[in-house]
Amino acid sequence: MASRSNTQDVSERTAILVVATGGSSGLGLEALASYVKQSEKDIILVLGCRNPSDPLITTRLGEAPNVRKLDAFELELTNSDSIRRFATHVLETYSQKISVLLLCAGAMYAKRVVDSSGIEQTLKVNALSQGFLLEYLWSRLFEPADGMVRSRVVFVASSLHKKAAQQYEVSPSSIGSLLNGNSWKSMSAYSISKLVQMHLFKIVDDAFAKVEDTESRPTAVAVSPGFVPQTGLARDTSWLTRQFMTYIMPMFPFTTSMEEGGDTIARAMIAQDIQPGTYLSPRGEETLAADCLDPVLRSKWRDWLISNGVQID
Repeated sequence: MASRSNTQDVSERTAILVVATGGSSGLGLEALASYVKQSEKDIILVLGCRNPSDPLITTRLGEAPNVRKLDAFELELTNSDSIRRFATHVLETYSQKISVLLLCAGAMYAKRVVDSSGIEQTLKVNALSQGFLLEYLWSRLFEPADGMVRSRVVFVASSLHKKAAQQYEVSPSSIGSLLNGNSWKSMSAYSISKLVQMHLFKIVDDAFAKVEDTESRPTAVAVSPGFVPQTGLARDTSWLTRQFMTYIMPMFPFTTSMEEGGDTIARAMIAQDIQPGTYLSPRGEETLAADCLDPVLRSKWRDWLISNGVQID
């Protein structure tokens, strides 16, 4: 665990609280660097990441003049206890409402791994763990947050969720067989997990819409930064795959640069003209996969979350 402040003698009471996962390297770090550069507000930035002592965090984020405090805390999204410790740290250390909650951490694995409850690890990191964290921090998302009309939750999505919806029938009853160990394909598992994440996004959006007080109603936004090969997503895949993603794929015309992807995420965090439930990409607003707009299927995924210990309401 590491906690740093670059302006110890300045009051933090007027600074907005931004909580982020997965911002210690790659695309997440680029997005946060772009965000703090664009923001006109003083910021307390709490970063949950696997390597909080990485000096790059301080170099890219801690030296920004409007970052009143940079607090990097260890977070391992494969571990439920780690998620709980991170959430407890946020709740006990800061009294402010959360202005922005950025859910950026993601993973893709070369081999199938399941936890003690039988949940496949890609699915846990990219979807279920975000539900756990949201539930723990839920109360801090309500009420106007330090000058912002509404608190905002930003889900970093992937356009691959649409491919998964086209190729597979993804539902709570089929997810186990789709993510079994037979002919394991890491990219397929990743795209399926990102489809489940978008169901979570719509469930959260539905819950926010039920809040009668529009001044305290949070906003949920999803953003696909484009295909950014260097993001570090493939860090747990084979050496050959990592080299290909880092050095070869960026030369393809359909890829997105780290800077453009980071700017797209930053826009989702800061722009005030974005409507609740919006799905953004570098091209602007887009439509989610049709599966994510099916209320019956969404209800089944809500029940699945509850059965796995996540209550979003």
